[in-house]
Amino acid sequence: MRFVRTLLPGLLLAPLLVGCTLTGPRYGAHVSTTLALRDANLGKVSVGEFRKDPHGKRDVDHVKARAMTVASAYGSYTTYLREAFASEFDHADLLDAGAHVRIDGVLLRNELGSEGGREYALIETDLTVTRDGAVVYRATKNARFDWDSAFLGDIAIPRAIANYQVGVQRLIAAYVADPAFVSALKPR
Repeated sequence: MRFVRTLLPGLLLAPLLVGCTLTGPRYGAHVSTTLALRDANLGKVSVGEFRKDPHGKRDVDHVKARAMTVASAYGSYTTYLREAFASEFDHADLLDAGAHVRIDGVLLRNELGSEGGREYALIETDLTVTRDGAVVYRATKNARFDWDSAFLGDIAIPRAIANYQVGVQRLIAAYVADPAFVSALKPR
């Protein structure tokens, strides 16, 4: 009996010490971005490589919601971002792997965090558009989505995981709202 009393607290604390990982959902295209892309009269594009910043101080593929590690549904957040751009252009019928215009990116920041009673998703990328191998556009943009914090982790963690996608949608919308980005994608 003494053995059980000694072992039981350790067994109950083990999951807390090891930590857990949850996998976030796959990306879903946003209707307003789809419509904006369709209305812009763009040419077909391919979505190329998205990678980490080689000089980054933080690992952009390591995201936490409170103490919970949140894994990308695509294996990495660089792949998540690539798939998000591909999804948006695919939904607008503008995705073509053989297109002469290609979008590539570097994921610079990728965070779920909290400050001042609010929680947020912050994503920053450096995006490059090339036409037949020549750079025609390059810009760094970020997007931040904030929401009210919840005290209970059972509410806060799923909310953070769901709201991460909104941050990515806002990042893509920031590029789509940039006239220079749209101009780079117009057919020549």
